[in-house]
Amino acid sequence: MESSVMVRGLQKSYKNKSVINGMDYEAGHGIHLIKGKNGSGKSTFLKLLCGIEGADYGTIEISGYCINKQPEMSKKQFGYMPADVDMFLHINPQKLFEIVCLAKQVPFDDKCSELVTALSLDEFTKSKFEDLSFGTKRKVFLVCALIGEPSVLLLDEPTNGLDEDSFAVLTKYISERQDSATILIVTHNDNLLSLNYKSITEL
Repeated sequence: MESSVMVRGLQKSYKNKSVINGMDYEAGHGIHLIKGKNGSGKSTFLKLLCGIEGADYGTIEISGYCINKQPEMSKKQFGYMPADVDMFLHINPQKLFEIVCLAKQVPFDDKCSELVTALSLDEFTKSKFEDLSFGTKRKVFLVCALIGEPSVLLLDEPTNGLDEDSFAVLTKYISERQDSATILIVTHNDNLLSLNYKSITEL
């Protein structure tokens, strides 16, 4: 199986406290669970994969592109839904979608518009991000993650703040893409824990 995510010797510390120490990891198409106690480095691992944070040591490749040597190409390959929603507070969701499309060099097409509607976001696209509820912010970041149908999808506690209908949209998308994309999920949600995972990694 070809690996879409390949990690070798990954290390990350904060204030001399090791969070990830010499980690090797590979994942190909399918759904992959990242689990562990709070503070074990799960969210940090996803941030390292998408280049939001830099590793102290080690290499990361996304769909064959090294995130350090080929950052622009590697970042076009993935979608990322962070757990933290307190970002981009002074712009509206529509502007954020445009920024993501520009970074990925893809259009905001009919599939994206349908996703906005399915998540009941149409009335909020021109609202300032800081004025949105936690759940609405989470749905906006879910749309951002799915723009361009990425080959690698990184989801950090993706169900937090989602209502029942939005949860159904998320699980439908995951089920449809699991054979053609590499999906890494950090979650404590019992419903997502029942998915058909190709691998389970504990940090």
